[in-house]
Amino acid sequence: LHGNYSFFVFIFTSCAMITGTGREEQMQRACERQIDNKALLSKCFLPLKQEIMHYAGEWHLQTKKLLPGYLFLASDDPQKLSEQCKKNHMLAKNDELILLSEQDMRLFSLAKDGILEISKGIIVDQKLTILSGPLKGRESQIKKIDRHKRRAWVSVELFGKEQLIEVGLEVFQKIETVHQKATVTHKDSMPAKNGQKKHI
Repeated sequence: LHGNYSFFVFIFTSCAMITGTGREEQMQRACERQIDNKALLSKCFLPLKQEIMHYAGEWHLQTKKLLPGYLFLASDDPQKLSEQCKKNHMLAKNDELILLSEQDMRLFSLAKDGILEISKGIIVDQKLTILSGPLKGRESQIKKIDRHKRRAWVSVELFGKEQLIEVGLEVFQKIETVHQKATVTHKDSMPAKNGQKKHI
């Protein structure tokens, strides 16, 4: 996602052809098929995230949409791209593409190959420390965690306002220290590789 490009986003609304979340892949294919000028559209992508889901008695590593309802575009000529999208009926007449700020792009800079991987951490005396993953060093942005479901809600500035984004977080150890004695609780680690299954 590097280079001299501007980044834009389609906001899925009820206008024009777009009816809401669930149509992102359809719009992505339409953009890639109908706009073949690389100067207008160099990249069209859906940011993804890893999550661990528990079903059928097992934990499964899955990839899901990071921001459902949004399609991101890279272009060095936003005005012509907007005009082309309207010409091809992919964007309503009165709608415009939204330019993402440098602050907006910080969220995506944490993603590896377009995927926000699961972070891992521990809790010591009720203080969360992230040991690995995209949230390392960003503990202050974590507003809520669900250790059982292995989720975290992170505060980010996006489209000019603060938003909570749900991401994957595995807190595999909780330590309570009392008079220099430690009580430790463990959670089994998640699958090491995508597609592997592990009983918890």
